[in-house]
Amino acid sequence: MFEACSQGPLNICEEMTILHGGFLLAEQLFHPKALAELTKSDWEHVGRPIVEALREISSAAAHSQPFAWKKKALIIIWAKVLQPHPVTPSDTETRWQEDLFFSVGNMIPTINHTILFELLKSLEASGLFIQLLMALPTTICHAELERFLEHVTVDTSSEDVAFFLDVWWEMMKHKGHPQDPLLSQFSAMAHKYLPALDEFPHPPKRLRSDPDVCPTMPLLAMLLRGLTQIQSRILGPGRKCCALANLADMLTVFALTEDDPQEVSATVYLD
Repeated sequence: MFEACSQGPLNICEEMTILHGGFLLAEQLFHPKALAELTKSDWEHVGRPIVEALREISSAAAHSQPFAWKKKALIIIWAKVLQPHPVTPSDTETRWQEDLFFSVGNMIPTINHTILFELLKSLEASGLFIQLLMALPTTICHAELERFLEHVTVDTSSEDVAFFLDVWWEMMKHKGHPQDPLLSQFSAMAHKYLPALDEFPHPPKRLRSDPDVCPTMPLLAMLLRGLTQIQSRILGPGRKCCALANLADMLTVFALTEDDPQEVSATVYLD
């Protein structure tokens, strides 16, 4: 298991031990339930050890690459969420030998999307969220954003609103990181898992699929739909101004890329 940690960009043995400890403490706090059953309301009482573990590692790595390690940790956690369950013992053996994410991720318990999204929110990691999201194959990328929107629009808190607005902004300014080996490895993992994840739901088609259109356009349309669902929770002049600024920027992008300007009428989106 630890030998696998030293392969390629995922060289994180010591850090993984700390993260493992954080998940074990969270698991004890949530006992007798499994972490895979954790709901949004449980995070406040259970998630602290996981967040503190990540912050401890980032602090210890402050003189090297704390941001890079945080990215590694979130990649491992997201890969753990996406990993299909082995069907047979031989399948498990193959995973141990060929799938680096399986061997490293096996150090933490089975988890769900709630833990992933709440951890991203607690770390205020909207930029990393978008980097990793955009590294996924299109089908999984859209499905994961749909899951995020479902998460945010249920029992929406002020922290949910703030994180949603940050994610929206990061999506609009995303330009890609083609030379990042960590993102390349995460993308390769997701493509390898894709056949086993065919049950992923297809999000509603808000914009026409066009290879010439920026890949973030359909995702921005999904975020716009999410905005309409949480608009009553956007309170305070600061948040409202932020939402309006994001909306104005996005409408400009839509107007510059759509053939029919009526499809991006401000009246329609502000109604």
